[in-house]
Amino acid sequence: LNLLDNILTELPVDVCDLSSLTELTAGYNRLTEIHPKMGVLVNLKTLHLPFNNLVELPDSIGLIQNLRSVNLDGNQIKELPACLCMVTQLQELRLNQNKLSGLPGAMATMVMLESLELCYNELGSMPRTIGFNTSLRRLKLSYNALVSIPPEIGVLTHLEDLQLTHNQLSVLPAELGALLPP
Repeated sequence: LNLLDNILTELPVDVCDLSSLTELTAGYNRLTEIHPKMGVLVNLKTLHLPFNNLVELPDSIGLIQNLRSVNLDGNQIKELPACLCMVTQLQELRLNQNKLSGLPGAMATMVMLESLELCYNELGSMPRTIGFNTSLRRLKLSYNALVSIPPEIGVLTHLEDLQLTHNQLSVLPAELGALLPP
């Protein structure tokens, strides 16, 4: 279901009755909240809601275990929704251009995560548990306020793209060297 670029302030609750829905795109609208009933969409694999006015997601999103890709770029989200950490099959998570100031250690449960984009936020640090996300191939953290990177980043041996531009880094952990090919 593609509802891209309209003037919706909410998704009709009837959308939640589309039990076979696998993709929901409703970016560039005026959404301020998502109905908690959204959790019944157990076949949903893609949830793209970029550039709306969302400040949070309902906890019921954590029930959608088939989710593979979530794009929440350009919203007003201040903390990573804990419910997303319960979606253990998630492979791509985008929260660029939000108001994130920290990340929960519970991200460690997202072991299938291959791409994490958190550019243009207010992050001052990364949790040490980032090392548990060993499937990460892409980690984009540019345009934040990072002052350090945890040494656990060195165990992310599948990492192919690490972007740390425009932060407040004065030193990098020696463990970054473990990411370079021999």
